[in-house]
Amino acid sequence: MSFSVGVDIGGTSVKIGCWEGGRPLIWRNGLPVPQDRDGLAVASAIAALIRECLPASDSRPACIGVGTCGMVQRGRILMSPNTEWDEVPLTDFLSTEFSCPVQVLNDADAYLLGVLQDEAETGSIACGFTLGTGLGTAVWLGDRLLGTACGTSPEGGHITLDMHGDAANTGIPGSFESLCCITAIQRYYHERGGLTLSPELIATAAGNGEQAARDAWFHYGECLGAGLGAFANIFYPERIYIGGGLAGAREHFLPAALQRLAMHSLRTTPRPEIIFPADNASAIAWGSVRYLAAAAGSSA
Repeated sequence: MSFSVGVDIGGTSVKIGCWEGGRPLIWRNGLPVPQDRDGLAVASAIAALIRECLPASDSRPACIGVGTCGMVQRGRILMSPNTEWDEVPLTDFLSTEFSCPVQVLNDADAYLLGVLQDEAETGSIACGFTLGTGLGTAVWLGDRLLGTACGTSPEGGHITLDMHGDAANTGIPGSFESLCCITAIQRYYHERGGLTLSPELIATAAGNGEQAARDAWFHYGECLGAGLGAFANIFYPERIYIGGGLAGAREHFLPAALQRLAMHSLRTTPRPEIIFPADNASAIAWGSVRYLAAAAGSSA
């Protein structure tokens, strides 16, 4: 059996899938994120999670693609604001452990590759955003992902939208991420008199008509829309794909986001189509496999 493994490492959980040709074989989610500062210990723990998800104990994957939170440089995780990690040599470690090609990339880049449809063939521009523990951003420039000269992925979530705002876990005050992450919606709800609840329960409260929850999501949408407007003015994307755990509450924040997107876009900036892909859960894991297959000049 020739199969590929895709891994989605988020701020709170790990998801792993195995694909044969593009047909899903195994899907596991809710796996624990390794909590260790030592990079080799983190890499070893991730390898152990992958082994648990293989079709058989003696099976060997044809390749492994990993989409991970944090700053990634040429397959090495430099740091992750949402974990204790520091310098995780994940590509080298997994390549040795499984004796197969391995590609590690930023999770937002993997997400965008996982949901792209005709952009790769038509040469159009698209942006991707993942809303969750943090806020991931990615840009497709017609035939490739936007990268940097030093080999890292651009971190659009850390642009400043409010220079007088509170510092995020990166130390950057008023960043896009700090205004649109999970703790942000919880903060907005608390500021309006709400209890400390999960985003899912805040969305339920908004659906039940609770004003504090509705106002909190409206403000969340305003912050998101302002950031989307900034990206639209720079890249002129034809489509914006939005995923991540908080995307499920879009009915409560999308109207405000669209309103702010229009307000923060130049009059000459075309309005991008906003897309919430239906297959959101496995997009990062599948996108990491797709990236590796494209780099190898073959299909996963």
